[in-house]
Amino acid sequence: MLKSVADILKHQVRMFDVPARWGGEEFLVLVADSSLNQAAELAERLRRGVASLELTETGSITISLGVAELESGETAASLIQRADKALYQAKRLGRNRVERAS
Repeated sequence: MLKSVADILKHQVRMFDVPARWGGEEFLVLVADSSLNQAAELAERLRRGVASLELTETGSITISLGVAELESGETAASLIQRADKALYQAKRLGRNRVERAS
């Protein structure tokens, strides 16, 4: 299952974006030179791509995504923390969705 999700990431991101596994079942994608809207559009494509997978061992799966835009002077740790909060908001709101960090 993780390999199938990783394949979707690899095929949806641009050559200079950086997808990475981030913990057990979490992935992180650093999206360069993009607005929050563009990153959210990518996240939605990823969500739809994963939802369209038909895995014989588990059936269908879904993902929840949190998206954040780097603010002026912000640290990487703060950016990731805001994206993580948005991810957990997506999970609280029913899963299988994209939420933007405030």
